[in-house]
Amino acid sequence: MKKIIILFTVIFIAHFLWANDNVSQMQFNPWKTADSASTAWIIKDLSGEEQPDQMKNRMIEVGIANFNVGVANDYQGLSKFFQDTLVIDLNELEKGFRLSVGLDVAPLFFNFNWQDSWGVGIDLARVTAYGNILAGGSLLTFSEADKEGSGIGAAVFADIVGIPGYFHIQKFKVKIRGAWYVPIYYSEPDIYYSNRQTSKKTTLDLNYKMRIYAPSSFDPDDSGSIWDTYTPRALGFDFSTGVEYPLFSWLDLGADITNIPFVPSKLRHYIEMNDRLSVDSSKINFGDLIDGKDVSEDGFRVPEDGLVYGREDKLILRPFKMTVFADYRPFNTKILSVIPILGFSVNPLYIRPGAFEGGIKARTNLRNIFTATLGFGYLDRLWKNSLDLTLNLRAFGLDLGICCQSQTFTGSWTGKGLGLNAGVKFGW
Repeated sequence: MKKIIILFTVIFIAHFLWANDNVSQMQFNPWKTADSASTAWIIKDLSGEEQPDQMKNRMIEVGIANFNVGVANDYQGLSKFFQDTLVIDLNELEKGFRLSVGLDVAPLFFNFNWQDSWGVGIDLARVTAYGNILAGGSLLTFSEADKEGSGIGAAVFADIVGIPGYFHIQKFKVKIRGAWYVPIYYSEPDIYYSNRQTSKKTTLDLNYKMRIYAPSSFDPDDSGSIWDTYTPRALGFDFSTGVEYPLFSWLDLGADITNIPFVPSKLRHYIEMNDRLSVDSSKINFGDLIDGKDVSEDGFRVPEDGLVYGREDKLILRPFKMTVFADYRPFNTKILSVIPILGFSVNPLYIRPGAFEGGIKARTNLRNIFTATLGFGYLDRLWKNSLDLTLNLRAFGLDLGICCQSQTFTGSWTGKGLGLNAGVKFGW
């Protein structure tokens, strides 16, 4: 009887080790999906049979120091900003000026994937930051305009914990990631410029209302520590989801939705700058102005109010995105894939919150040891030309990427923006 028990135990252990050695990896990347969206739980190469000579993937994976950082503008090449003398072309300023910055840091995450049938993970203390500056051309050149929008939009979010996972329903692969997050900093653009000119007068108005929200009070007169003024309702919860379906052996179809609000964060504390600059030439006596006399406020008004501290509830939602994509393998093999992407996003940090997105990628996968992906498209309000490389040595993995980007198509090819990403993974 003991021999039979020992025999079954040996068979069970051998079967367990053999099964684990043939597990396909859940490819974890904190800033890429098949459609380049910023979710952290996409599964690459979901359909198609695994080639027997491919490098085996990790069942258990630990990732450290993964990051993605980028900056872009539509005015001139980044190298010119570091010269001793910065030359400003007024003709170019007539088109306006746009600047975008982004940061995504995932310091630590864990993944577990069981025989490519289901998986779960956890990522800790992930930080994402967005920022953009828009200065309209009319504002920069004091040209005629009617409520031209400008401003600064920025936000910093910290994920307390994120839990990604996936499972199968027949041929469908369903992905989901829930996250508890706190906005550390949040502001929306709200500057409007008007300039009306006639033969008799010129009227100029610059109205701005900028509020910066945070989970704790800005007011130095508030007694106590930061925890005494912290708003517990600042903790929010959202989730991302997606589905993929192998329509044919050479074609997968999929869709991803990012940052669906479930429990919106609510910030209360803010610091505000709210005022108006106005000029009406018909009400200005230039003789009095030359003599040093005061000018009527009806003719010339300069902002006087300083910073104002206040409290008012505001719901904070993270940028939303929905995309559909296809993974087309023209030779019915994973060696080459063509991935078109189409979707839209909603981001209140911009003057126009809604935007369409689209692009295409070409990926080559050599025995799951080396993967190279070329990408081109309009994503996250930027034209992007990207190259991403992945090295998988089973116990060790390395991701590297570079992206030339700009708000304009030509700028993405002339050095007006740059993005870099890197990540290290370990496991077996």
